[in-house]
Amino acid sequence: MDWFEIMSFTTQVEQYAGTSTGLTTETTQFLTDGVKAVIGRIESFNKALLQLFSSEVTLNSATAHTLSDHDKILDVNRNGYRTVPVSHQYRDKLTDTDSLFYAHKTDPKYYVLNGKLTVSPSPTGSETAKVSLVTYGAVNDNGESIASFPSEWYKAVVLYAAKMLLQLKMSKNRESTHTLATELAKLKTFINTDEDPEMATAKIGEIQTLLNEGAQELQTLQAQYGIVDKEYEMMFGIAGADQRPENTAMIGVTR
Repeated sequence: MDWFEIMSFTTQVEQYAGTSTGLTTETTQFLTDGVKAVIGRIESFNKALLQLFSSEVTLNSATAHTLSDHDKILDVNRNGYRTVPVSHQYRDKLTDTDSLFYAHKTDPKYYVLNGKLTVSPSPTGSETAKVSLVTYGAVNDNGESIASFPSEWYKAVVLYAAKMLLQLKMSKNRESTHTLATELAKLKTFINTDEDPEMATAKIGEIQTLLNEGAQELQTLQAQYGIVDKEYEMMFGIAGADQRPENTAMIGVTR
């Protein structure tokens, strides 16, 4: 597959994990979760890369900027001057010219309280403040885009979603196997108690075939999960191998 071929993220996930039919809601959530997971991994091993995932907000009044629960503040700048963070407990000192915490135009400060970021001195239309934030950008599945997210990392989100879809399929496979095994045990009891043994024997054959097919499917899912997981880790340089998308094998996972 040409990684840059235009297709929805869900379609790309299916290239690695098989069909998402009946699991579209889950797959959509896996893509959203993938954005969070990828940013989290990048933050853990190279925070310098977070600037690739940031967006800028401009403040031009005394109104505090409301932060989302997951916003990460990378930088605050007021009128060209770097703005340093202070604890909110000193917020009343920011306007006190006799205080060490006094916020001058050339030495601005900011604090966060109750999920809101406040810059001092207050920004104005001519002296604005610019806040660089890392946010979890919205996924546009069919448009193949993620807000505030560099395209070179889209593949990592797709691979994460594929891993989660494969995990879900493996879980459902095990649930189905457990149900069939329980039914098989009941049928064997019918034979032992002479309750319609011929019908029970025929049904046992059907269930055994389904169990065998389920076992084969689970092996395929597990093998593909290992391949996708390795490629996902390679995106972060853990495997230290070529990270080109075409290196990921896409085997016949169809269920």
